[in-house]
This record gives sequence, structure tokens and C-alpha cells, in this order.
Amino acid sequence: MSGNLDAATVKLERRFLIDFPWEAARRIETLPTAETAPTLTRQPADVLAPLWRMLLPETAARLLKRLPDDLACALLGELRPGEALRVFNALKPADRERYLAALDPAIADDLKRLGDFPEGSAGRLMITDIAQFRSTMTAKQALAALRRARAKTARSLFLVDEDNRLTGKVGIQDLAVADPAAKLADIATPVLAYVSPLTPQEEVADLLEQHRLVDLPVVDHDGQLMGVVQHTTLIGALQADASVDIQTMVGASKDERALSKPLFAVRKRLPWLQINLLTAFMAA
Repeated sequence: MSGNLDAATVKLERRFLIDFPWEAARRIETLPTAETAPTLTRQPADVLAPLWRMLLPETAARLLKRLPDDLACALLGELRPGEALRVFNALKPADRERYLAALDPAIADDLKRLGDFPEGSAGRLMITDIAQFRSTMTAKQALAALRRARAKTARSLFLVDEDNRLTGKVGIQDLAVADPAAKLADIATPVLAYVSPLTPQEEVADLLEQHRLVDLPVVDHDGQLMGVVQHTTLIGALQADASVDIQTMVGASKDERALSKPLFAVRKRLPWLQINLLTAFMAA
């Protein structure tokens, strides 16, 4: 009798996930992962895929790790590459490597290609494991989610709609002093600027300075939030580039360091020394 009841429960859960993925996602996002994972592991990948498209990336990533590896890989294969990348970006690097090794090679190659952004672009600078929130959440729920995510570096909460498109943001200070029952939509402010992952870092710097921002969201061609470029990260990248430019300008190799061996430094600088000697002789 209990076996028949379990089978009926699984069928009902499957029907709900197929017919109401948006409602299921909203409910799952408010529950602990340990409570929802056992229910989801009993469903096939094609049933879970519509739900995963609706989940916040952080929730989707946490639940993915709770699934058996074969089911998780099958689920990633059911998602479109951009959707799978959104979940992938919310995983820790070690988890990404584990799934890439287990995935179908064609799918793994697609994910690697999509995630390989040019040097000096916003895609290379952005932080991807960020918490995203719904405008319907309360301040109390958002604070609880932040604690679960242990988001120590967050300066703003970014809000997304049912298609995970960026809609607004809430400052941490505004959240801290808000009424616990207040909806995030009521304390949110518009997003003044955003960039694509291919935007050059110089343009990112201009926007951060122009709008006096501490972080700048990065969105894909559908307006879905991919990550955030933080002001401190950008400053570090620009300083590193400036150091390389100064080194090469005075004849030092960009690979040279303060503690580099003398022979290495001489070998790298020798062409410049020869040019300087030649021009000195010509001037004489």
C-alpha cells in the first residue's frame, strides 16, 4: 500500500512541476535545500529543466549539488547553453571542474567557450557567485538568504524578474534599516548602468566613476544578470595594467619581478640596451 502511495506522490509532484514551474520555483526558493532535494531527485531531467530555468542561480546551483551526478549532468544537458552557464557561474570552481569532467564533451566545450571572455573585458573581471533576489521577497527573507549565502562582500542586492532579467537593486544599508515585512520592490532603486561581458574595462571604469557606483552589473543579451564588477576588482586590474605598461616603456619585461634572477633581467633587457647604445653612437 505504501509503495502505491509513494508512486502516486511522485506522479503528483511531477505534474505540479510540469504545469506550474514558476510557482514551484518560488516555493522552493523559500525552503531549505535539504527539504526540497529529496523530492527533486525522484524526477527525471526533462521534468526538472523547466523548474531550473525559473530558479535563482544560487538556489539552482545549491540544488544541483544535491542531485546524483548522473541526474545533474543530464539536467545540464537539457538546459540551453546560456541557461546552464548561469547555473555554472553560481558554482564554486571545484564543482564546475567536476561537472565539466563528467558532462558530454560537446556540452562541456560549449560551456567553456561561453565562459571564456577576452582579457580586459567585464566578463573576466566580474564576480559570478552573487546572490539574486525577487522583488516580492520581504526584507526579512532577503537578510536570511544573505546569511545562508554568507555574502560578505555584497554591497547591493540585485533584483530579477521571473525570466531572471535585471529589474532593480537594493542597497545593503537600505535593507538593514527597512521594516522586516517591507517588500524589496518598495525599497528598490533603478539600475543606473550595466554592461555586457564583452565591455572593455576602460568603459566599465568610466561608468563606475560617472554614476559613483561601487559595483556594476553584467548582463547577457537577454538582460539576464551574469555577475557584478566590483570597484575594488577593477582598480586592481587597472593598476596591474599600468605597471606592465610602465615596465615595458622603460625596457623591462612584463614578466620581470623585483626578485627575478639577474640573468633573467639582463636577457630580457638586452635588446633595449643594444638599441640605446646604437642611438647613443649615432647621436655622437
